[in-house]
Amino acid sequence: MHLNIKFSNIHKKYIKHILLLISVLGFLLTGGCSNPVKNEVNRPEVQWNGKTVTSEEIVSDTIVTCTGDIVINNGGSLTIDNVLLYMKDSAYGIYVEPGGELLINNNSKITVENPETEHYEFWYKHGSSGQILNSTVEYTWTPDPGGKSQFNEAGIFIEADNFEMRNSTIQHSLGNGIEAYQADSLNIVDSEFLENGANGILVRNSTGLSLTGCTISNNGKDTERHDGCGLIVLVVTGSIESCTIESNRFTGFEGSGDMNLNISNCNIKNNSDFGIFIHDEFSSSLVEIASNTVENNANISQIHAGISVEGGVKAYVHDNILDQNYTGIRVLNNTPTSNFEYNEIHNSGTWGIHVDNSSPVFYHNQVSGCNWVAFVQEENGTPHPNFGDTTVEKSGYNDFSNNNNGIRNDSTVELKAENNYWGSTEGNIIDLYNFSDDTPIDYDPWLSSQP
Repeated sequence: MHLNIKFSNIHKKYIKHILLLISVLGFLLTGGCSNPVKNEVNRPEVQWNGKTVTSEEIVSDTIVTCTGDIVINNGGSLTIDNVLLYMKDSAYGIYVEPGGELLINNNSKITVENPETEHYEFWYKHGSSGQILNSTVEYTWTPDPGGKSQFNEAGIFIEADNFEMRNSTIQHSLGNGIEAYQADSLNIVDSEFLENGANGILVRNSTGLSLTGCTISNNGKDTERHDGCGLIVLVVTGSIESCTIESNRFTGFEGSGDMNLNISNCNIKNNSDFGIFIHDEFSSSLVEIASNTVENNANISQIHAGISVEGGVKAYVHDNILDQNYTGIRVLNNTPTSNFEYNEIHNSGTWGIHVDNSSPVFYHNQVSGCNWVAFVQEENGTPHPNFGDTTVEKSGYNDFSNNNNGIRNDSTVELKAENNYWGSTEGNIIDLYNFSDDTPIDYDPWLSSQP
């Protein structure tokens, strides 16, 4: 009996400690005060009634609530390091003036207390400098930065040259996550652009863009905004490499204007319009699209495609995998000769390839599981696609087998489609596989096996 009583007392003692611990944990997890976010870390809190920086300042390990503008003037440098910064009242903003510098580092976060109603302007002006490293910026809205925004829907507006962003997140902007204008040598690495109102990123009139290892998804959340793409570039040189661009309201990647770009090793999927859409109506551009996986884009409209090349763009499109796009590759009104080599196009609901008013050359591609291998149309102008010509090097040797139908020639031009594999070695079967209204398809000679 004595031992039982002793054990019972010890048992009750431990139960009290456990209940106390659960109570404390519950208090912390539920916030314990009016703002649980502020109490997720143990940092001192300060209030700023606005802030003007004219020299070098470093703010570290602090929670800041700012009611007023933050302005970094010429010669001023502000570093925020492990800072949780709340911008208040939607009437204020962060402005880095020419000659000023703002560095956002080390798990810092710039946000608002009431996301449903609050936002703030954020503008790196021309001649300023800055970086965002291992940090988060959210709920920005800079609709009219000196009349320079494309459609008055910028989130963070960047004009600074040599701007760097690494391992950071831009999210929940009312407009574009980042809009960069004349921002040369913009370098963005291993960062995320998520659930912004318009586009994830919009870069205009800039050189030396480098975008590597980024995730750009679920942008275009505000249906009242003009755009809703993952990434748009206008008159830009540079590279986009190893990025994931997915589930954006419109197009995954769009490039236009005078471009010199490389887009490689990206996963571009589940975007409602185009996967990759490059076009140039007023100048000439060079674009290489290589080794990307482009899946399940443009799944409701035949005017959209996994990859679309239009206008004055000389494109080299090679070693890409396109799967389950409504149309695989579209080439429309393409004035220079674009080359398509070693691409795999699978399971397109309409056409693996659509050509109108263009002269693309196809070499060593595979098209399978599509309703049609290709549709050649003469709605916008006379097409001259080359699917294989024994007199032209690096043409033909495509595998066009295992589709419901072959090429449909709905133009007035005889098509060259020599040295391809059609899944058969009998001419009459190949002839039935393809379809032409009035003009023939020259498929002889053909290959007797897969190239």
